[in-house]
Amino acid sequence: MSKKTYKIISLSGVVCFPEMPVNCNIGRDLSKNAIHAAFDLEEDIVVVTQFSSEANENFWANVSHVGTISRIKSIQPDRSNSGTLKVLIEGKTRVKVLGITYGKSYITCEVEEIASFCDDKEEQNILMSNLKEKFVELSASDRRYNAEIVRMIGGLNDADALVDS
Repeated sequence: MSKKTYKIISLSGVVCFPEMPVNCNIGRDLSKNAIHAAFDLEEDIVVVTQFSSEANENFWANVSHVGTISRIKSIQPDRSNSGTLKVLIEGKTRVKVLGITYGKSYITCEVEEIASFCDDKEEQNILMSNLKEKFVELSASDRRYNAEIVRMIGGLNDADALVDS
């Protein structure tokens, strides 16, 4: 697989999956700079989950090494004058982050796309069917899973989207 370089940001308490829109507040200068630079150049950005919400000088040790290449849909300054940005991103592709590089204005990373978990379509269909059946059984015994969620899961036909759900 080919390796590519992207600007990278971390989100605290949020996980971004492919095909998932995420509204987030960005406060760190390195992340705000990366967002602006990627948006201005119409580039994608890699989003990873931060393990601890506390600021940490060691970015690499405090983030997941699996992330999502994401498209920046919109940027708005926060109206509270806190200096944060309200950003809407949409996940595209799951990636493994191989390493990072600190630049003057933002952090970049080298990534490799994570391939689909199963190439055998027949096996994939059997696994998906079994997973959906188990989810229906779970939802019958747990009130947190309403009928809408069960219908959504039942309607998924893409294995990667099902796994991410």
